[in-house]
Amino acid sequence: MHNSVLSKLYRSPTMMTWANLLSKTIGLALLLPLILSSFPENDIILWYVLTTMVGIGLLFDLGFTPTFVRFVAYANSGASIEQMSQITKRLELEKKEGPNVGGLDLVFKIIDKNYIVLSLLAFVSLLCFGSFLVAKPITQSTNSMEGWLSWLIVSATTSFLLFGNKYVAILQGMKRIADNQRVMMFSSILATLTASLALILDANLLLVIALYQSITACSVFFNRRLAIKEMGVLNHSAERNLSVSSEIEITKLKQVIFSSVWKSAIGILMSVGLIHLSGIAAANYLSVADAAMYLLALQLIRAISSFSQAPFYTKIPQLAGYYANNKIVSLNQLAFNAELKSLAFFTLACLLVGLSFPFAEEIFNLNTSLPDAVLWLLLSLGILIERAGAMHIQIYSLTNKIVWHYVNGITGICMIVMFLLFINRLGMIAFPLSLLISYTLFYFPISSYLAVNVVGKHYVIKQSGLLLLCSLFLFLLLLT
Repeated sequence: MHNSVLSKLYRSPTMMTWANLLSKTIGLALLLPLILSSFPENDIILWYVLTTMVGIGLLFDLGFTPTFVRFVAYANSGASIEQMSQITKRLELEKKEGPNVGGLDLVFKIIDKNYIVLSLLAFVSLLCFGSFLVAKPITQSTNSMEGWLSWLIVSATTSFLLFGNKYVAILQGMKRIADNQRVMMFSSILATLTASLALILDANLLLVIALYQSITACSVFFNRRLAIKEMGVLNHSAERNLSVSSEIEITKLKQVIFSSVWKSAIGILMSVGLIHLSGIAAANYLSVADAAMYLLALQLIRAISSFSQAPFYTKIPQLAGYYANNKIVSLNQLAFNAELKSLAFFTLACLLVGLSFPFAEEIFNLNTSLPDAVLWLLLSLGILIERAGAMHIQIYSLTNKIVWHYVNGITGICMIVMFLLFINRLGMIAFPLSLLISYTLFYFPISSYLAVNVVGKHYVIKQSGLLLLCSLFLFLLLLT
């Protein structure tokens, strides 16, 4: 019985995703005290900036990975090339056993060409433009030469990880999420343990960055092996004998994929991109003490946000399958349960982390201050509302009617305007306050309105009530 339970957990996409994110969260909890107590404040800021630039570099994915996950899932559910190219029309799937091998073969080939271009674009952009963003933190660090070498390593490994996203898209779209997340988990654990050991042995920042990034990048090779094994089951002969009508369908499919992606790209850059860039702005324009505090808060809130996404984002391929087969009742049940777990976990994690700050300052001999209650509350509320709205956008994106560029564009412009109005008076809390107001007034209401078209009004009302309850609980942070 114990073996069957362990086997079920081992093969569970949600449990493995949680395990992966938990390994990263525990890794951050292990690394942070060592980083904060091993390096001077200027080097701590450089470490924050380099880890933030990893996130910015991965944004060059431009939304291709979730888009390809959906299309692999559509084809794996039996959708034909014609149906995938017209998925917004909700065409009924033909009754057939197994996946559409020809459709999968086509999507795989589009994926392969796409990520070569993306990874090269990311590497060149990071070296040419990213260097301007990291120049000040590097020159202010204790060893600028080691800082520049660390930046080169970050640029190369981040571009390679971006290239590896093609295997992530294939595995997740074919419901091999558990296998993919297991690889990511083991690489994260090994990278954290190695970097921690290096810190204990008094290694410099360059060695810590090199060890962590190179070991993390090794996950690409293992994902590649899994993806090739999965693809090998299929018969890749469909595209060799295409008719004229098939060529037309392929062209339509490519147009649908790329028209979805550029819209998602704008949406991602105006949401996650702005959050990442706020950290880079803090390192360049705030005092050293305030920059270190804000970057630490940002690092922690990103880790919690990533971890809390697991219950929902692991269900996207299944939700796409339900939508393609017009099973809306099943879609609603699965999506709401996933959102409930995601928001509840995020709230609880923010509370526990925020309430632990006073105790952490007494226990550890840190070279920088931990976030205060107001900063942490504003960031927690803002990202909570962003998470709720983002899940609604993902639900609406099942229709392949991509609206991220509108919703996030409006929200992002509002965020930038308010930040410019607040920054001189409020300083460090200007961005989290701008983020909270923008997501509350624009992002969540618009995304909820759109989600009604897929899951109905009753679903959105229940989710809004849940969000309000979670928000009220977060005000307990003011007790610290």
